[in-house]
Order: sequence, then C-alpha cells, then structure tokens
Amino acid sequence: RGGGRARIHRSENPSAAVLVAMHLATTSLSRGAGIFFRIVAVCSLWNLSLATTPSERGDRAAAIAAVASGPPWKSPPRAALLLLHAMGPPEWADEFREFVEKVEGGRIISELRSAGVIVLFPKAPLGICTRGRRCWSEPPVASPIRSSMHEPTDSFEFSYHDVIEPLLGDLEAEFGVDQVFLAGHSMGGAMALQMLRFAPQKLAGVISVHSLLFDDSPVWAAMNSSSVPVLLEGSIKDLFILAPDLHRCATRMKSLGAQVNLELVPNGGHDVHGEELLLVSSWVLARLQPGVEVNAHRGGHVSLRMG
Repeated sequence: RGGGRARIHRSENPSAAVLVAMHLATTSLSRGAGIFFRIVAVCSLWNLSLATTPSERGDRAAAIAAVASGPPWKSPPRAALLLLHAMGPPEWADEFREFVEKVEGGRIISELRSAGVIVLFPKAPLGICTRGRRCWSEPPVASPIRSSMHEPTDSFEFSYHDVIEPLLGDLEAEFGVDQVFLAGHSMGGAMALQMLRFAPQKLAGVISVHSLLFDDSPVWAAMNSSSVPVLLEGSIKDLFILAPDLHRCATRMKSLGAQVNLELVPNGGHDVHGEELLLVSSWVLARLQPGVEVNAHRGGHVSLRMG
C-alpha cells in the first residue's frame, strides 16, 4: 500500500487465486485442465448480492458536504473527477483515497482543485460472493463453452443506479457541475468504462487503469455514437489485464470512431502506481485546458499523448 512514499496501491491480491484460475481458464491448456479451472473460477464467484447501506449513503452526502464547507474556491467548480477503487475489503475505498492524497505530497488533489475540479472517492457496494468485499460488479466469469470472459452487466447497472447516478445528481444540485471525469483502477476502471453507456452526456472523459472491455460488452454498441474521450492505462507486466488485450481493445475503440489514448508502462504489474495517477490528473487537466501542454513525465516512463 505504498510504504513511506505511497508509490503503489495493491489491487485484488487477496483474490489472486480466483483471478489466476480465470486467467488459466482462458489460456491454451488441455481441454480437461481448462474445464477444471473454469469450474474453479465460476464456483468461486457464485451468487453475488450487492447493497449499499444507509451509512454509505450518508458517506456520500458527507463527501458533498465536505466539499461545500471546505476552503473557498477561487472560482466556482467546473468539473468533477470520481476516482473508483478496485475490488477489495470494506476499508479499501478509504485506503485508496488516502493513497491518492499522499502521492507527491498531495500534488494531485492540489492541482486539480486549483483547476476547479472536485475530487471524490465513491465506495462500491459490498458483494457477498467476495466475502464482504467491495465490488462494482460481479467479477467476470470464464465460459465453460469457449475461451472468453463474460461481462456481468446487470451488477454494473446496479452500481450505477445505487452509487454513481445519485452522486452525479448531488454534484449538479450543489455545485452546478454536470461534466464529470470517471477514473478507476481494475474493477473500478471497468465501472468507469460502463459509464459510456449509462450517462455519456454527463462525461468529460473516462480513464481506465488496468482494465478493459470484454468482447461481449454492451458498451461497444454505445461507442458508435459516443464522443467521450477515453484513456486506457496498463502495464506490460500485468498478468491479469494483458498488454496485447489492451491494445486490441484500444484498436477496436478507434475503429468505432472513439477518441482513445493507450498508455503502457514497463513496470508495476496489476497494482496502481503514483506515476499512473499523476498521468490521470494530467490527462484531466489537459482536457480542461486545451492548448496548454501538460506533461506527466515521472520516473522516466510515463508520458502524456493526446490524440
């Protein structure tokens, strides 16, 4: 979770065995071994139930109130950035927020606030199948018929209506903000991409860190008429979201006319690094300040490309 400098935030490592089973289920194993690992993955991810508690709805209201009662803005806020955490234990959302706030001594939050951007950290609902962990959706399951992953669209829709949609309404009612950037890590990135079909008219941009769209995602149909810019971030050492798959996803998005950037870093695996979060904030600032060059070069490997 980052050590002294808060460089890395771990993702779904407590569920690594399940994720490895899903990965093995989609590789070129023998037929018998492939079926075995598919059964392990499906059984491990069975019967998800999602719910946001009254206390968490209170957290959402408290977050809005904190922005309203915080230090005065030099000018009215003009946009919001929602940062969505990965799947993890109940305290995961707070740990992710604390991690982001510590990157380079709080530079991300400071620079975004100076540009009139409200930064919020929504909490995903709790999922029963993941032993009380926070999930934006059921984890994807491997098909026992073909080597592919299926996207659990119904639970994404639940999370949108239960968490994200009310928060968008609060932002508009309290601050008049109706243009929002959605960024997320891992399952949070998957949720951010789903917003392209739920509320594209509200979006100023979508950033997905270590996540992508599966082939059967309904988001593909929505992208035919979407002009929302997208940033896909990943690592060539990520064993769960493979770099070739990210490249294929970006290529398909571009073929549908989407404005998409793909950034791959050489280190980090599936964890999110401070450098990647700096790239997120720089990309947001560049969208809000057209014509102003914003460079997120940190640690010799992260650079911003606009396209």
